[in-house]
Amino acid sequence: MAKGKYQKWLTKPKLAVLTNWARMGLSDPQIAHNMGISYSTFKVWKAKYPAISAAVEEGKEVVDAVVVNALIKAAKNGNVQAITFWLRNRMPEYFRDNSYKELNEAQAQKADADKRISLAQATIVEAQAKKITEGTHTQEDRLDELLDKITDDDDVKGDDNDSGTAETVHRKAD
Repeated sequence: MAKGKYQKWLTKPKLAVLTNWARMGLSDPQIAHNMGISYSTFKVWKAKYPAISAAVEEGKEVVDAVVVNALIKAAKNGNVQAITFWLRNRMPEYFRDNSYKELNEAQAQKADADKRISLAQATIVEAQAKKITEGTHTQEDRLDELLDKITDDDDVKGDDNDSGTAETVHRKAD
């Protein structure tokens, strides 16, 4: 930024230009662009130099008043869009478009429901896995017990009769 560049904008002719730009409906970033400065510099100058801020605000007040008067006239003449715009902006607590709010609430409720469903499904899967695991353990334990009995029976009868061991196993299984 060139030193003292703001000074030329503090002269009456340049302040009038700022007022006219604002009156034409230019936004602050557009005014800053027309001045050849960044928007951040423009905000600093508005805060630091009351004359610049006042010139822009004066222009905005004029154009705002013109637009408000036109809007009121259109609303009085039954322009539904003008009436809707006026009510939504002047009385938002009563006439704000709540469809987005309702949509967001519905989406939040759906997300909560989906979360509960997912948690329930995970719990079911865990319970099924645990049941399968426990069932397998029980079957393995039963097989071990059966093998232990077979082995014990073999020890009692002795190892000299191989065919008897096979018969014992078949009898126990029956």
